[in-house]
Amino acid sequence: MRRIWRVAAAIGVALVGLVGCEKSATSVKASQPGQRRPGLWEQTVVSQGSRQTTRHCLGEGATSSFAAAIAEGARSCAALKISGTAHGFAFESACDYGEGGVSLAQATVSGDPATRYRMELTTTVTGAAAPQVNGTRTSVTTAAWKGPCPAGMQPGDIDLPDGTRIHPAAGRLAGSLK
Repeated sequence: MRRIWRVAAAIGVALVGLVGCEKSATSVKASQPGQRRPGLWEQTVVSQGSRQTTRHCLGEGATSSFAAAIAEGARSCAALKISGTAHGFAFESACDYGEGGVSLAQATVSGDPATRYRMELTTTVTGAAAPQVNGTRTSVTTAAWKGPCPAGMQPGDIDLPDGTRIHPAAGRLAGSLK
């Protein structure tokens, strides 16, 4: 079940990075449309009463590694539906993960994807072989740019709360921070 939620969170994070800001002046702003600033990002996800804060080192073109996370394990994903809102944008996406079920993600994103944003995400999973995976869950993600990545942290590295450093795009653990 954690894998499904990691994928759902990755979908949301990826969409913030991939969506262009071609809407009205009240839309999400970005120094470069649809781009998050390279450097260290702190991201907090609150879901079903739990809270997890991670640190992500993003390099130039960081959205490409997140784009890969959207499709990771998916048999197929429907075309992304995006619409402007008064303070940002909304999106809807559906992916078929086979025995992992079909995941429908709906979210609203506000803020500036170059420096700080907030995403409210609702994910509904149906048809999963493991019944506990099925259902509707909500999460709120806030992310803020903190500056350059610290020495020893490479673009793509993610520091987890337990001190583990991972590099999902490379499919490996990057080492322990402890």
